Amino acid sequence: MTMEVANVHQDGNDGLMGYLDRAVGNRKYGTKVHLSGSEVAIPVRDEIRLVTGNTSQVSVGTGVTRIAGANPFRKSIKITNLTGTQLIYLGCTNAVSSTTGDYLHSAAGSNTTIMAADEIWGIAAVSAQTVAVMEEEYSH
Repeated sequence: MTMEVANVHQDGNDGLMGYLDRAVGNRKYGTKVHLSGSEVAIPVRDEIRLVTGNTSQVSVGTGVTRIAGANPFRKSIKITNLTGTQLIYLGCTNAVSSTTGDYLHSAAGSNTTIMAADEIWGIAAVSAQTVAVMEEEYSH
């Protein structure tokens, strides 16, 4: 399948205008489709942001424990229950409890990935548990 672009030019508002002819189907039964792109903005990224990472381990006790600080550059954070004998309740404030938090299962290796820039807090159900923290962040 091939594409041809003709009559592409930049308008006065830094947008692209043009037409796209594209073959759809196969040679025997195909047809050419003509699309007008005169009103469609084509996004342009000025830069590509790299993603870096770091890892740590935190002992989450039966009192509220901060697992990770707020990070406005965070892409994601993965939290894995290493000890794996008790539930760990997670939340985005230090008010997390067994009745307000989302839980991380008690099996060793259980994990969750969170896409939030907020602080991450945890509290263990019965006894302290160790979690592994792997955080991805955009370069800045």
